[in-house]
Amino acid sequence: AEMCQRGFDEARMFSAVGDGGASLDVFATSELEQYLAYQRAKELKYEFQSRFRNISRIMDCVGCEKCRLWGKLQVLGLGTALKILMSDDEAGGFSLQRNEVIALLNTLGQLSTSVQSIKTWRARETTRALGWAGLKVVGPAG
Repeated sequence: AEMCQRGFDEARMFSAVGDGGASLDVFATSELEQYLAYQRAKELKYEFQSRFRNISRIMDCVGCEKCRLWGKLQVLGLGTALKILMSDDEAGGFSLQRNEVIALLNTLGQLSTSVQSIKTWRARETTRALGWAGLKVVGPAG
């Protein structure tokens, strides 16, 4: 039976392993250490991109058209964010297509809504827990 591959470890993007198995710092001082760290980070970037493309291909198999559309939009938004983060050009000289900008903003909106929902849920659970403990909940002043 074939074993599943381990997931991508983003912590490995910031460190590299030399030939002897010793960990090398990305901010190393010797040229050899810097070169090995750069090569390892480059390999991890390509691995991450490959796995991300697999997620996009999996979304093509979703039966519900509405779910597939929203899923592909979210994947494109996350991919655009990663494109920006993993850009080699530090001056931001890359270009985004119109659909990438739309997907990025939509994904940002969805994530913001999710964070707000979590805050609301936690406040409701805290109120419920305090109510069970017999404590009175006082709303915020203002």
